[in-house]
Amino acid sequence: MLAASPADIEAKEQLANNYYVSARTLWNNSQTNEATEMFESGLKLRRQLAAAQPDLVEAKNRLAVLLIDYAAIPNFNNQAEKALALYNEAFTIISDLRSRDPENPDLKKSLTRLIRSQSQAKATLGDFDGAIADLNMAVGVSKELAVQFPKDFRVQRAAWLTESIICEVYVNNSKTEKSVDVCAKTIDFPAKALAHEPENGVVAYDLAVSHFNLARAYRLEGDLPRSIASGDRAVEVMAALSAKEPENNEYKRNIAAYETEIGRGEIGLARYDQAAERLARAIKTLIPIVANDPGTTTYLYDLGLAHRLLAQALNKKGDRPGALEHIDEAIAIVAELKAKNSLRDADGDLNTELENEKLTYTK
Repeated sequence: MLAASPADIEAKEQLANNYYVSARTLWNNSQTNEATEMFESGLKLRRQLAAAQPDLVEAKNRLAVLLIDYAAIPNFNNQAEKALALYNEAFTIISDLRSRDPENPDLKKSLTRLIRSQSQAKATLGDFDGAIADLNMAVGVSKELAVQFPKDFRVQRAAWLTESIICEVYVNNSKTEKSVDVCAKTIDFPAKALAHEPENGVVAYDLAVSHFNLARAYRLEGDLPRSIASGDRAVEVMAALSAKEPENNEYKRNIAAYETEIGRGEIGLARYDQAAERLARAIKTLIPIVANDPGTTTYLYDLGLAHRLLAQALNKKGDRPGALEHIDEAIAIVAELKAKNSLRDADGDLNTELENEKLTYTK
């Protein structure tokens, strides 16, 4: 048990905060394994601090926030069950604290942060309705906070974040009936914010993400020209950010993902030459990113998708050997993802789909 002396607590608080900041920085720099180690070290200290100060709301809330942010790693890598275990612990802490102080704004912020992240894990496990219900509740809480703190940009942005995740849940679950309407609403906030502050990289990033999600929504609806146009806008915004920080792998990875989405649309419009060129470029970008951060399996998933789509484009161009080469790469990647338990439930038949596509390339 941690000694409850003020000096000891202060020292451990500082160390726990250092672990947290380091973990977030490493995660943002695509150093997943190192970030996981920092989160684990910070979590151990946060548990000790919460136990040593059982009546201090801030100590328990900081533990909950750490659990939420740590869960983002398995959540991002489609390891939903591992993520939910962390989210559930955070939910228990926040619910207990809010039962005693329901109007505490910090606890409201933690709750919406939790719901935004947890909903994606729920949707991955097939609970789409539960995820949307949770997110709609989070939107309500975020709007309450926005009224309460009208000049706090982070609070105002939180409402956009929640609506953006609603869009992603719809798109990721192929809900075509509402995806475009839901995703189109997410453009307005970052577009206005960027017009007001052209050098604000955060809102530029948000705008690129919004355009990308809208591109995916248009593709689901079958409107490929608009999908490609939205994808091009996403690339334009993210490329401007990448030009300012050319070593930032997250920006590069995002551009590759956007190019892959556009390439998918070009295949649908029978623009096979353009699609093949774009997808080959995405693969060239992703290969070193995957090698540099093997712990982030979502990057590997992106690479597998690009190989699969390039195989489709090359097959349509009559390049059967090239198509077979890239479909084999995609099949190998899916096998690796399955071994790492990093495939979504929706991808249960993915290997069979790829093998069937390969058969068509051999005929």
